[in-house]
Amino acid sequence: MRARLAAGARGARRALSASPSGAVVAAPTTAMPPIAPPAAWTRSPGAALGREAAVWHLEGRGAPDKSKLRARLWADEVEANRANLFTLRSIGGVALSGASAEERVRADAAALVRACRAPGARGATSPVQALLHEYSLSSREGVTLLGLAEALLRVRSPEGRSRLIADKLAAVGRPAQLVAASAAAAAAAAGDGGARPAASWTAGHIGTSKPLIVNAAATALAAGEALVGARHSFSTHFGAHVGAPLGELVSRIGEPAVRIVVTALMQKLGDEFVLGETIEGAIRRGASDASAHAASSPTVARHLTFSFDMLGEAAKTREDAEGYWAAYAHAIRAVGASAAGSATALVAPGLSVKLSALDPRFEPSHRAALLGCAGDSGSGAPDGARRHALVESVAQLAELAADVGVDLTIDAEEASRLELQLDVAAAVSARLARTRAGWDGLGIAVQVYQRRASAVVDWLADVARRDGRRLRMRLVKGAYWDSEIKVAQAHGLPTFPVYTRKEATDVSFAACAAKVLNEHADAIVPAFATHNARTLAVVAALARARGWAPADAAGATGAFPLSFELQRLHGMGQDLHDAATAAGGCLAGVPVRVYAPVGHHDQLLAYLVRRLLENGANSSFVHALADERVDVAQLVADPAAALEHAHGLSAHPRIAPPRELFSFARRAPPAPSAAPAPLTDARPAPLPASAVGAGDGGRPASAGYDLGYDIAALDAFALGMCTIDVAVEGAAGGKPPVTTALAALGAWRTALPTSRGAALARRGTARGADNSDVRAVIDPSTGLAAGVVSPATADDVACALDGAAAAQPAWDAAGARARGAILRRAADAFEAHCAPLCALLVSEAGKTLPDAIAEVREAVDFLRYYSLDAERALAPALLAGPVGERNELAYRGRGVWACISPWNFPCAIFVGQVAAALAAGNAVAAKSAPQTPLSAGAAVALLHAAGVPRAVLAHLPGGAEVGATLVSDVRVDGVAFTGSGGAAREIARALANRPADSPLVPLIAETAGLNALIADESALPEQLVADAIRSAFGSAGQRCSSARLLCVPNASADGIVKMLRGAMAALVVGDPARLDTDVGPLIDVDAAARVDAHVASLLSVDGVRLIARAPAPAAPRAPALAPPAARGAPSPPPLPADARASFVAPVALELPSLAVLPRRECFGPVLHVLRYDTRDARALEKLIQEINALGYGLTMGLHSRLDSAHTMARAATAAGNLYINRDTIGAVVESQPFGGTRLSGTGPKAGGPNYVRRFAVEHVVCTNTAASGGDHELLSLA
Repeated sequence: MRARLAAGARGARRALSASPSGAVVAAPTTAMPPIAPPAAWTRSPGAALGREAAVWHLEGRGAPDKSKLRARLWADEVEANRANLFTLRSIGGVALSGASAEERVRADAAALVRACRAPGARGATSPVQALLHEYSLSSREGVTLLGLAEALLRVRSPEGRSRLIADKLAAVGRPAQLVAASAAAAAAAAGDGGARPAASWTAGHIGTSKPLIVNAAATALAAGEALVGARHSFSTHFGAHVGAPLGELVSRIGEPAVRIVVTALMQKLGDEFVLGETIEGAIRRGASDASAHAASSPTVARHLTFSFDMLGEAAKTREDAEGYWAAYAHAIRAVGASAAGSATALVAPGLSVKLSALDPRFEPSHRAALLGCAGDSGSGAPDGARRHALVESVAQLAELAADVGVDLTIDAEEASRLELQLDVAAAVSARLARTRAGWDGLGIAVQVYQRRASAVVDWLADVARRDGRRLRMRLVKGAYWDSEIKVAQAHGLPTFPVYTRKEATDVSFAACAAKVLNEHADAIVPAFATHNARTLAVVAALARARGWAPADAAGATGAFPLSFELQRLHGMGQDLHDAATAAGGCLAGVPVRVYAPVGHHDQLLAYLVRRLLENGANSSFVHALADERVDVAQLVADPAAALEHAHGLSAHPRIAPPRELFSFARRAPPAPSAAPAPLTDARPAPLPASAVGAGDGGRPASAGYDLGYDIAALDAFALGMCTIDVAVEGAAGGKPPVTTALAALGAWRTALPTSRGAALARRGTARGADNSDVRAVIDPSTGLAAGVVSPATADDVACALDGAAAAQPAWDAAGARARGAILRRAADAFEAHCAPLCALLVSEAGKTLPDAIAEVREAVDFLRYYSLDAERALAPALLAGPVGERNELAYRGRGVWACISPWNFPCAIFVGQVAAALAAGNAVAAKSAPQTPLSAGAAVALLHAAGVPRAVLAHLPGGAEVGATLVSDVRVDGVAFTGSGGAAREIARALANRPADSPLVPLIAETAGLNALIADESALPEQLVADAIRSAFGSAGQRCSSARLLCVPNASADGIVKMLRGAMAALVVGDPARLDTDVGPLIDVDAAARVDAHVASLLSVDGVRLIARAPAPAAPRAPALAPPAARGAPSPPPLPADARASFVAPVALELPSLAVLPRRECFGPVLHVLRYDTRDARALEKLIQEINALGYGLTMGLHSRLDSAHTMARAATAAGNLYINRDTIGAVVESQPFGGTRLSGTGPKAGGPNYVRRFAVEHVVCTNTAASGGDHELLSLA
């Protein structure tokens, strides 16, 4: 044990020495009585994570080194761009260097553009392409089409479709205007060509020169909008009494026709981009299209083939995954049978598979189970849930594809899953080298918008060489760019994993193409998937430089040392690829593979929207190619020149970097870096507090950790979590501390009142004489001790309040700027000590690692936001007044605040209350919850080390008796409380019952909520279920914002409930220190008993039925594979047989009505599901009114694509926070100020612009400046 602890200490020293902050927690200066640790400590969260990291390392043995790939993950964009340019110019060589080479590329690209714009080109005659060009996404009409396409086909009921159509059509323009618009006026507008003054389906869109589909669609949509608006129009013209019923009648008569027309239009859009609803239908249509193509372009058609993609969202349930696997296997057999006798592997048909469709937990946190090389996960996975690892599933499909002569390509997904995707591909490749040697049909898609793309190409080439094969590689630009930007900003990542400029992505594509055609031609068979004429011309230039020659007029090729192909999407780019590969084209004779989506209409929505965006967005090359107003020279310009000379290789100036999210809008764009830092795998250091201050108008966002991106972050975090446990074990053994920092971290396992030393000195008690009330802090996941606490006594409280009252005036007089600097220093210290703070949150509060990281980040954001907000909001101000009078408003601290925080956010809420009070100039007596004093004690230690005087901030751990003592003391000038509604009422009564001569004091209370998540028929079920799972079961349902009620429409309820049941079956309940755990324990056994009793009580009610219960949790235990001792992860002690954990598996119950739902909040992982009838147009509004009648007003969620529903919910809900089309948890400081009304709290909202002011008192000074005989300022004007 000692050897392992010593190894952990060495790792801890390394982690601390690399800490970006110099803040080290000092040992307490006041003499404290010694407290002996308990006999049995709980297991170390850091050790658990360290063992998991070790498993990751061992799984990676035998695979090519990923160090270069990981170095590019957080690379500066300037340096990444510079590296791509170097690759392009060094490897591309003669092909792309010099004026003549660039001139040839531009000439080839321009020829392709002109061919696409020729009168006979398909793009000029395609009806759907014409429609998309007519209604671009820069117009309200285009956005409406997008909204209809995304949602209409999944809405089942006629009433639901009619409401969605009415909502979207009404958004374009007022119906009365459209009814009055004449065809002549519309034709005149169409011929004008100028800017359209208002959105309209007809104005500018109808005319003799327009294609038939455009005229028909515009007329039908305008008529539909007029019918939808008949209620309003008739009421306006005939009065409400006569006009409203008449308009209702006209609307009802017209609704079926409008519904049929608009639905047909959406299906036509779907048919343009989806080859077939079944694989058999897609194969038939593909053959028909190829035959028709052969008639017009025989040379091109000889080299045409398909890659079929079975469309659908990612699997949410194990049943989904099994269904997708069966569909993939069926498709492989069908495609193989149809393609029997294909001439060459190069043009053999293929199938694309999505890994997230094959496993509902395709996430980095479940890596070991997915790869099938770590055995049972040891958490709460159900029996048989991991019986087939993802690698096994993909390998079986690949072997089947090899047997029938079909290529199999692994599709690309989000950046956070990239390493996992690569590991799966490498493992499958290794297996195929043994079982299907000689088959080179396995492929993988690489997204070049990722900064790691070039390194990914190199790594995959090494895999291919290792296995003695050639891998197929589809180079694509990438499909998740906007979500990657959002995720990086939301998670506080060091930078973006993707490029922020289109030109940078184009350069990355060219650089990767140069690599695969030059350095890796022996290992990679590339497919260049693009609809960009310039990119095709660059590929042609690179291939020519390698000795490739285009086919002659007869289709024969000369020297052909390279194997490569082109790819395009079905419904896009046919003219471009035909022109490129036809005789005389720059890529004549090169095979073209059509990426052909297959799926039912209700499965193609997300894909369809992406295609509409690509066709309709003004920034899209596809859209610009069809717009003859865009000059050809602009389309074929060199992106490398623009990136290097116009942009200085820099990131996009209008996209806020993740760490600058709250300061970016207020600063000027930075100048391009002249000397960027070299590529490194180290994380950028957090911005110091002084970097962004009140004068700069913003603050740094808190630094986040996404432990799934790379192993280096996981290693460092595990070591950081271990430091606290090493220190505790060393102290328990009576040995000297490893370092001063480690000793201080070890002290975090002991919670004492900070006034204890002063209280004992006042009483004259000898040291060590007051140890009678020492209690263990229980780890809820094991029932063992996470630390020890000595609750505050009445003497401790009295000494704390005496000291606070005496120290507050000086702290207030220091000023908001000085106080803010200290709080920002504390924020840096919290950020630097994130890992050990998380270790405390995991062990004493049962937080999962993502929840613990998010909580520390929230505490950091509170410290920075409140410190800056106090400087802004509490600054002195001059008020209006008459001449000769000066009116000044100033703010002062109120005095001493009692801050009483809950156990469910023992760091974030505790720090938020304290930070706001301190920033406003108050002293604070902070009472932490009895279950979680360790995190609060650590927070106070960091604040003291940052410069908050010890007397100004006191920590008083304890239960209700400590809170009662604080609240009743007349020295307390204000109370901030978060907890139950009953406790808030008791505090209010205690304050009201103070002596008559004591001051009135404010109470800021945030309490519980019966929070509902409501969906209508337009909601996307997959998104709804994912958000419901996070909202109801995240943090084991122990958030005041957790969803307690899910309301679903009858028309779609069966499918949603089925999906919810399957998603719950995939949840992992267990040790919160494991990465793969979704749901940890409840706070204690009493809480678990209350939840169990609530469920049992409801199940005894008639009409209540059990929908699902997640798999039972497994007790935390050490995995069979232990890490090397050098990794610094100490082993936990064995668990005694009588250890009592407090796990409750998540439960979903269906209620017959809202009346059976208890009015008291069940604080745990229980979701109540209610069906409601949507045939009534006001059903949603009535449901919200019923929920309001429950009396709470904290949070509400709404999933709907109807703008009218959003507007109605804003006005109708009593909730303080309304979340639309997202989950209901995770409010972000400054972005979503949090707090409720009625039974849910008093306000103001935490993390908002009014919170700090509530902790201060206003002070007004009115001075008669004319008292001496006149106003000199006024007289000086004469």
